[in-house]
Amino acid sequence: MAITDWPREERPREKLLQKGATALSDAELLAIFLRTGTREETAVVLAHNHSSGIAEPGEADQNITKQLSKGLALVDIRVLDHLVVGDGETVSMTERGLV
Repeated sequence: MAITDWPREERPREKLLQKGATALSDAELLAIFLRTGTREETAVVLAHNHSSGIAEPGEADQNITKQLSKGLALVDIRVLDHLVVGDGETVSMTERGLV
């Protein structure tokens, strides 16, 4: 059975968009990344917004970035940056030394 045959609310991408990364298993997160881009790409830039409007990366942002970086490294994909977007501001976690 293909993912497109699953109920929409159970598909990893939709769960990520509606419930956030914590609603997904590591395997589901990895599946999303493996379907991103082309086979020749070996790096990704992560980005998400803070509904609070404050673009300051928190401990949870740092933890998920570390987990994703470790998981993606297993398949030779590097995380170049993780951008946190707020009201009129974007913070680069790489520039802060957090990636």
